[in-house]
Amino acid sequence: MEVPSVGQSRGVFEIFVPGLFLFVNLTVFLCLLLFGDEQLRKLIAGKTSNIGLTLVVAIPFAYLLGMILRLGKADIPDQLSVGWLRLRRENRKAWSSGRFPYIGWLGTVCHDYLPPTVYEFYKETWKGQKRKRKANKQFLNFCKVLLSSVDSNVSAQIKMAEAQSRYIAEMFYALVISIGLVLVSLVVDLCGLRTAYPYLILVFLIYLVAILVILGSYRQLRIKEVETVLSATFCHRDFFRKSLLLEMKTSESESHSA
Repeated sequence: MEVPSVGQSRGVFEIFVPGLFLFVNLTVFLCLLLFGDEQLRKLIAGKTSNIGLTLVVAIPFAYLLGMILRLGKADIPDQLSVGWLRLRRENRKAWSSGRFPYIGWLGTVCHDYLPPTVYEFYKETWKGQKRKRKANKQFLNFCKVLLSSVDSNVSAQIKMAEAQSRYIAEMFYALVISIGLVLVSLVVDLCGLRTAYPYLILVFLIYLVAILVILGSYRQLRIKEVETVLSATFCHRDFFRKSLLLEMKTSESESHSA
């Protein structure tokens, strides 16, 4: 899938907003350490009075930070989400032990909750893509590319589901970094190196709650992303079957010729 640029809605949603959030936190943290509370207010007031200069500085740095956050693996908050759910005893083994794209769990969903035709389609196309040791993300990307070539509306839905997952993952990393900056600020306060800032405790608690909320829902959000792709392949099952069968025959021919 292509990397969205800042000019696209997905670029703003996935990259720029998390990057801007982290940029603001970094800026406030550095200003607090360097200038203190009173000077910080004067400095921020002076800088924000020049909107043009603020935008020139904020936009490229926020986008850069967003791109750096996007390099973080979504599997890390995904696994942490499962760990948090298990601590809360909200453990359903069928999905909590799997890895993205949860092909095994999709089989349980198709068998237990969806019409028999969907489960037959799953056995014919998706089930064989399950791997014991490694997650088959390549197959999911293959499905997305196929669907984008045949249905623009379905492709837009898949991209939005993917964008939501990526946005939450990047905000998770931004929150973790930001809460670390708040902790450093609190330590500096406790050491008496500057005047204490009680509001930092409030900010810390807000960020902590946000992180816990993400951990409590991120696995389900990624499952929804995969289920969207599965539903889309079923809607275009004839095209998908032919494309998958052609790809399998091509692979077999190449293996025999080799």
